[in-house]
Amino acid sequence: MLSKRDMMNMEGIMMLYAIKQNAGKREAARRLNTSIDTLNKYLNSLEDELGVKLVTPNEKGCVLTEKGELVVEIADIIKQNLQQAYAVAPLETNVKGEVRVAYECDARSNMYVFLGDFLSQYPDITLFIDTFDNVPDMSKLSYDICMGYHIPKGDDLVIVYSKKISFGFFAASEYLAKHSYPQDLNDLLANHRLLIKNDGWWKTSEGKKMIQNAKKGVCFSNSTFVVNDLAISGSGIAVMPLNFVRGGHGMVCLDNIPCDISATLYLISHRTLKDIPKVRVALDYYKSMLEKL
Repeated sequence: MLSKRDMMNMEGIMMLYAIKQNAGKREAARRLNTSIDTLNKYLNSLEDELGVKLVTPNEKGCVLTEKGELVVEIADIIKQNLQQAYAVAPLETNVKGEVRVAYECDARSNMYVFLGDFLSQYPDITLFIDTFDNVPDMSKLSYDICMGYHIPKGDDLVIVYSKKISFGFFAASEYLAKHSYPQDLNDLLANHRLLIKNDGWWKTSEGKKMIQNAKKGVCFSNSTFVVNDLAISGSGIAVMPLNFVRGGHGMVCLDNIPCDISATLYLISHRTLKDIPKVRVALDYYKSMLEKL
């Protein structure tokens, strides 16, 4: 039977886990919606109980000791077992809890318009959405769901759904009125500036050939929205996912010019997380959302 002391030590172990996951006490306290004083209270109690130092200060705040790292490995096992226990609950409309979603920056394009229905259907779910230039490491279970054009690092990951996303050429109507509508790809490359999201596709043979044949300098950006804004402002012709700009962003798709560029979008979770009710409903909704693209 667990005692009150056992329960307090368990909380201390999971707070140590949070310090490790969030690279310090301040961010861990913020994520746990508690104070640093409360976090220190549990941590000091756990150190007294174990008779070892688990955290030591450094120039950036604090770092786990060797013994602290060993305790975090145990905490990781506890968390995985806890997630499996959550999965026994049936799905209902009154699902509660926090769901953490990681978007690769490119993948977030035109996704937010679908989330209103989900949040209305599940008013007791708190949704955290973080975006990254590259998909994060999922091995520490910091996120329940990851969506991106690349598969993240981590063991026991599950590809819940994948979809091939086609790209196309887009320009603002004002730009086309001023610079003329390109008749074909050769016309486009000879007389117009390309606006390109700086990711992997342009390194393919098709992308390299297109850039080599462009007569004007190409404008690259690591931001989808920068490329979008440049196109809307009339700076050139953008290469972007069809699902993004066809969603009502004020640009014309140049349907007469074939675009052979595509990328696979992945919806990913962890084996121990995917069947938790709050994660399951979110995954189901994201899957249905991707099916509509």
